[in-house]
Amino acid sequence: MDITQFIVNQREKALLIGDYGSYRRQLSRRLLVVRKKLDYTSRGRKYTLKAPVTVEDISRNHEFIHLLLLSAERAWALAMHMRSTQAPDSSSKGITGSTKRHVISRLEKANGYATHLIGLLEAKESGASAESVFEARAYQQSLKGAINFEKRNWEECLQSYSETRLLYMALAQSVGAKQDDLFKDLLSNTIDPSIHYAAYQLKLPRTISIETIVARYVPRADNRYVAEALASRPDLLRETGSAAIKNREGLQDNVPKTIQWRSRTVDLEDATTAQALASMSMARQKLVSFVGANKSADRRAKAAAYDDVLLP
Repeated sequence: MDITQFIVNQREKALLIGDYGSYRRQLSRRLLVVRKKLDYTSRGRKYTLKAPVTVEDISRNHEFIHLLLLSAERAWALAMHMRSTQAPDSSSKGITGSTKRHVISRLEKANGYATHLIGLLEAKESGASAESVFEARAYQQSLKGAINFEKRNWEECLQSYSETRLLYMALAQSVGAKQDDLFKDLLSNTIDPSIHYAAYQLKLPRTISIETIVARYVPRADNRYVAEALASRPDLLRETGSAAIKNREGLQDNVPKTIQWRSRTVDLEDATTAQALASMSMARQKLVSFVGANKSADRRAKAAAYDDVLLP
């Protein structure tokens, strides 16, 4: 039940060759195939409301999970398509009127499918693992964050995306290297930019790192998913301030607050930039120490010592 891998694969295949509209059409075709395979189609010409997916369905055939995920993705793709095709002159004001209501309704429909999936996977009869439930919850919270993003409820948006980031970080630490790259790419491409934008709308200082934002806004009260993630990995909510960070050996180093270029001195307002410069400085010091202490090292060892400087 690789829920995240399934979602990412579906999006990559369509978005590489088209847009959200083509992605939605592809999902409609895929849904038709899955429904026929599962005998989950309407009988006759007249449309009849289909019974909701049950735990027995999932325990009998895991394709029912794909059915719910594809349905949620199709609603999400329609919302993203309407957003992407808005008039250029309305970009500063955002989507308004009936279009905005339609976008929100599609996102809420997608969130409904994801919420229903969580309830099914939590049942023991489904045979789902704890990681699958976490993936479904993270996906559902990302959709909830998108809803609050459209409604411009920035604090609720931060709470949802913060929980999403926390759960994906917990999953990244519990799986192999291949899946680890999957979760990290998902965070850097989708979740982190949304957190930064919501923090900007709340006028939070840019010197606050994203780890600190997540630690402040992740909902902990009556949230067993966050409690379970922190129980197994308490360091997930380690805050990173703008004054100091920790290197690989656990030592604190001062993060620069200014940077000099020629005769100019510029204040570093972005925490990520300041931390990257501090990491580069530590890597350079480590390289100098290595070269000085290992003058007789072979070329391969010396070349490997440059990795942290060239590939921070």
